[in-house]
Amino acid sequence: MKVPLLDLTAQYKTIRWQVRSAIDRVCESQVFILGPEVTACERDIASFCGAGHAIGVSSGTDALLVALMAAGVAPGDEVITSPFTFFATAGVIARLGARPVFVDIEAENFNLDPDAIESRLTRRTKAILPVHLFGRCAAMEPILEIAAKHGLTVIEDAAQSIGARNSHGHAAGTIGDLGCFSFFPSKNLGAFGDAGMVVTQNAKLARACACYAFTAANRNITTSRSAVIFVSMRSRQPFCASSSAICPCGPPGDAKTPRVTASCSITAGSRPT
Repeated sequence: MKVPLLDLTAQYKTIRWQVRSAIDRVCESQVFILGPEVTACERDIASFCGAGHAIGVSSGTDALLVALMAAGVAPGDEVITSPFTFFATAGVIARLGARPVFVDIEAENFNLDPDAIESRLTRRTKAILPVHLFGRCAAMEPILEIAAKHGLTVIEDAAQSIGARNSHGHAAGTIGDLGCFSFFPSKNLGAFGDAGMVVTQNAKLARACACYAFTAANRNITTSRSAVIFVSMRSRQPFCASSSAICPCGPPGDAKTPRVTASCSITAGSRPT
């Protein structure tokens, strides 16, 4: 019996007409970059995560790139990160002329080991980029303490972890200074193609991300992809629930197991001007 790694057709059948309606709205409006569909998507993601701001970009990789640029990472800088992740995590650091500095992972969750960070810091260290792998949050409290002690920016790679919460109930992506999501179709919340999002509580960082996404990086999220993400957000509960039933991330009651709440209304967060 052949079991597919991913069956997007099964998901699509449940929201077929909502998706088609969303695409029709975009076609009728002829607004293909930014516009109300993007704003609605950004507000919905911000509200769901509890973030003050959300900035849509063209991919999870570009979310990391824009976040690093907003944090001021430049050639010659160093960024602490995990070696056990998709290659884009380190690739975007190198792309800016900076150096990824790998720190070992914890055996029980495969995430960055906070106890191994300080020995790898130098005067060139600019940021820490932990990865929330497989929907399980990294140990953010000690990472934030180290960052505060040394004046470092913390950027969360939450590409696989939208909806996950740590043991204190804080949403992945909103614990550090900046959080990055991917909406690649294989993720638990996928777009009509590739897309990504940066979230933050800091208005200054949000403005910088928006500026880099639109100008320096030219990596805006497309309107049609935002429209489909918006539709998928309204149906994410059954998708995430069925995924957890098939392959739970931890034992019942595990505080690191991703938890997804009911759909949020569009009330918080916007692209800064």
